[in-house]
Amino acid sequence: MAKIIFGAHPGLGLILLPVLLYHPLQLIVCGALASRWGRQSALPEPPVETLPEVPKGSHSSKKESA
Repeated sequence: MAKIIFGAHPGLGLILLPVLLYHPLQLIVCGALASRWGRQSALPEPPVETLPEVPKGSHSSKKESA
């Protein structure tokens, strides 16, 4: 198929070599990263600390007595 695309180009091997090496490497690296990220997202998230509730009457008022 490469001969159909590139014809009888003498440097056909040099043209295809980077693609033939890069793409499988990309698949392996991305597969490893996706696996790691998938395991991390499966872990339960730590609970979020909440602030204690303030009783309704104890908020500071914006009105200040002069």
